[in-house]
Amino acid sequence: EVIQRRLQVYHTQTAPLEAYYRDRNVYTEIEGAGSVHEVFARIEAVLENSIPGLRPKEATKADR
Repeated sequence: EVIQRRLQVYHTQTAPLEAYYRDRNVYTEIEGAGSVHEVFARIEAVLENSIPGLRPKEATKADR
């Protein structure tokens, strides 16, 4: 029942947003398989290419 509800919410609320943003050419699909670091690197690359002047912060010891 929970899974059915989540799928219903996806189809009624999330899927229409994908089409909305695709139609405006501001949607980028990012592969979510892989380690947290791999997925984060993909997201970061998209943002760096999408937002002029965006520079990644310097890695700190806590980030490593």
